[in-house]
Amino acid sequence: MTEQVAKFMPPEVEAFLGVPLFEGITEDAVRALALAAEEAVYPKGELIFREGELGDRFCVIGDGEVEVVKGLGTPNEVVLARLGSKEFFGEMSLIEGQPRSASIRAARTSIIYVLTNQAIARFSRFWPEFHSTIIFNIAAALSRRLREIDRAVASAGQAPVG
Repeated sequence: MTEQVAKFMPPEVEAFLGVPLFEGITEDAVRALALAAEEAVYPKGELIFREGELGDRFCVIGDGEVEVVKGLGTPNEVVLARLGSKEFFGEMSLIEGQPRSASIRAARTSIIYVLTNQAIARFSRFWPEFHSTIIFNIAAALSRRLREIDRAVASAGQAPVG
């Protein structure tokens, strides 16, 4: 009788596999990215990114849930979205290098894998063909998120953005 041995997979690799941002790249390339990430645990309510900060990293949610918040701590505070396991945030900093457009707050205790812009730059030198795939996937994700915001604004009785 043969016994199957479970393949060990580091938690960060498991978290990155199946993330839409990494569709179209090989498992080896996903592994390389995942192993370059640093794990951080944020308790419920803790701020991960603050609107207006300079963006130098993006994140993949390993477990938990975060809120994307505009106007944090003001009377006009609004939760734009809730993101969960296998979703990502902070990707705009990879494209623009501009200050954060919103705050990110842990909606419940969350395990977050953080990739710095430097880690992405190193990845692009070794896997240039997959770097362009990731950039394309970021563009698709931004387009999808913009359409979701358009629908939300339209359903609130305001004119859509685009």
